[in-house]
Amino acid sequence: MVSLDKLQELNKWWAKGSHFYIDDADFMKYQGLIVKLKRKDITPLLKPGSVLIIKGPRRAGKTVALKLAILNLISERRANPDDILYFSFDEVITPKDMDNTIRNFLGRPHTGTTYLFLDEIQTVKSWATVLLGLSNSGVLKNTAVVATGSIAHFLGIETLPGRGTEGNIYYLRTASFRTFVISLLTAMAIPGNMAQVVGERIGYRFTSGEVKSMLEAITNTSINLEEEINQANKHVSSIEKYFIPLNKMFELYVYTGGYPIGIASIFDGTLLSKFYEEIYNYIKNDAATITSVVSGDPLKAGQAVSGILVHVGEKISYSKIAQNMSMNKTTLIDYSNRLENSFVFLNIKGLKSSENGLKESGVKKFYFEDVFMHYAAGAANTGKSGEVYSKEIINSSRVGTIVEEIVAGHLIRIKESDPMKLYSTYLRFYDGTKEVDFVYKRENNTNLGIEVKYQIEASLQDVKLVKGIDEYILLTKSTDIKKNNKCVMFPIALFLAILHSSESNL
Repeated sequence: MVSLDKLQELNKWWAKGSHFYIDDADFMKYQGLIVKLKRKDITPLLKPGSVLIIKGPRRAGKTVALKLAILNLISERRANPDDILYFSFDEVITPKDMDNTIRNFLGRPHTGTTYLFLDEIQTVKSWATVLLGLSNSGVLKNTAVVATGSIAHFLGIETLPGRGTEGNIYYLRTASFRTFVISLLTAMAIPGNMAQVVGERIGYRFTSGEVKSMLEAITNTSINLEEEINQANKHVSSIEKYFIPLNKMFELYVYTGGYPIGIASIFDGTLLSKFYEEIYNYIKNDAATITSVVSGDPLKAGQAVSGILVHVGEKISYSKIAQNMSMNKTTLIDYSNRLENSFVFLNIKGLKSSENGLKESGVKKFYFEDVFMHYAAGAANTGKSGEVYSKEIINSSRVGTIVEEIVAGHLIRIKESDPMKLYSTYLRFYDGTKEVDFVYKRENNTNLGIEVKYQIEASLQDVKLVKGIDEYILLTKSTDIKKNNKCVMFPIALFLAILHSSESNL
């Protein structure tokens, strides 16, 4: 059984009520941020008898999302603080201790719906069996359960069939550029000198009322790639007047990615050296070793990362990577899958032409899910600091690959849903003499090609027309919006600022 003093330390609201935030380490860090990331409130999703699953990489903000939900339950929804249990499984406990702790809590007198917040639950190998047993015994009938984890597999309806998870699987990834923009504008809209502070760091002087109008325009405008490019053109054109500040924001985002700590460092001067190391250790230790029933080897995980790192954004096969790094192909595939399963790598499969249209080819392209992960891995492999490595790669000819990687990390969120509609079902790239960076399959079975040319001189002539791809979007560094009958060209900052994500992304 988990000790009472440990539970009281984790559940300060039992004694302090809604004022627990003044003495909660996670909240204190969150409250100290100049820019607080705007995530969806999960409290409307909490219903008795349901199990809410939230997946995403470590340090992306899952714990803060849970603490905000707890505060909202107590202060806004008038839930009894004694009816809420939070437990972090960063400290590994046995399945028996997990079962006993939950049963002991539920066995106390309660006044209404009870709430279980189970953070990073995947560290308990038989967690699903524990919850199944609790559910089958009837003790969860009046309980809303939230379980978070940094592993995609083992966290879904396949582990808890018919136990309230249907329609309740969500993703909390690192912040998208749209979230980044809305969060910055929200901070600037607060009365005081925030507009000046943020504006100075962005390098743009906002006029009176500009922040409010820009926030309203971005919040109320979105691109859905299911629409024809003519409609997308209308949406992007409607925010064209905000190109300069959005482009300056994007230049910052290229450096920070979407990790809350990285974004905070822009404004509070936090040195990120230790955070680069922390993210790399997560990649090769946690991410690659606990994603399977068979324990992994951090050394082999690091080797796999090194092998894939030098080929980010290139079309390549497992055989070629394994050959280049003198690693067994089967081992490489195993660790590649582990890293994809823990929200580190994206594995985009190739398409090639056939008599019947497009079919899968044997090659793939790898990207890190967030560019900060790329910088962390690159720094570890070169022996440079993360700050030095990121600046060098951004100021080199490889910046185009970095921006393409950012686009990949956004495109995977568009149709992600429950039941599991993974990006592999709708996102590919075209592998031929005319390569197309991404091919998005729409629900009507038409294909949208997306090309990334992060340069000022880009033009519609850069688009490579391929049989089987119906329309194209060209994303550039240029300030121009151009269009012909099959293609539109957008500045990348405008496009990503209003790109739609599925409702399953928090």
